[in-house]
Amino acid sequence: MTPEYFVTKIGSSASTLVAGTFFVILAYKRDAFMVAFFCGAILNGVMSKILKRILDQDRPNDENLMNDDSVTQLRPSDKGMPSSHG
Repeated sequence: MTPEYFVTKIGSSASTLVAGTFFVILAYKRDAFMVAFFCGAILNGVMSKILKRILDQDRPNDENLMNDDSVTQLRPSDKGMPSSHG
């Protein structure tokens, strides 16, 4: 097995691992702080999506990457600001 295989497996399961770990901690602690933390995380994600649609800014152009043949740049089709990373 190559190192690329392990990197791919870790990368594809990272969000599941984070969500699962958070759920286990929330179920174990069950206090007001963890509930507020969970609600804040959900609200942050929702507000990020709303702001992205309201602001509707284009992604910045990076001329250095566009002119470099060794870098294949795939630009996402959605607007870029604010960044939601997801």
